[in-house]
Amino acid sequence: MKKHFLILCILFSGNSLFAQKYALGIQSSWPTHGISGKIIMSEHHAGQAIFSLAGPYSSYTARYLYSLSLNEVNNELQYKPFFSSHLGLNAFKIDQISYNTNGQFIREKITTTTFGYGLGAGVEINASSFEDLKLSTEILYSITDVTGYNWSYLQLGIGLHYYFK
Repeated sequence: MKKHFLILCILFSGNSLFAQKYALGIQSSWPTHGISGKIIMSEHHAGQAIFSLAGPYSSYTARYLYSLSLNEVNNELQYKPFFSSHLGLNAFKIDQISYNTNGQFIREKITTTTFGYGLGAGVEINASSFEDLKLSTEILYSITDVTGYNWSYLQLGIGLHYYFK
């Protein structure tokens, strides 16, 4: 798991050489909730890393974000639609319950690591009174393999990021 995390960090930091802007914040797209960092490479291209360490579930997610043109509702409110693709490593800590040969109840904690991927779309909203603080909402379709079972699900998400110049 540490090796996979290191690979994600190297890939993410290699692209940061071309970054025009950086953002830090929080991202919540069930079951992934955590600290998020964004690297904006151009007006349309960005990368995002999300690190989630919440109880029995943890994940390390890398995203590519393709943004469309910025639109203005009025002088105070702007929005920018985007599409995303994501790859992630997920670790689940689960209880395995079984019985031994004497018929005694045995409970073991098992950690399983899986790979997931998916596609999504969303919108980033910015109010001019909070120029560097942006809110995003999204819907994602994700697929992961949990111990031989392909699990696909819809994720609804929200994020709040502060952009550094």
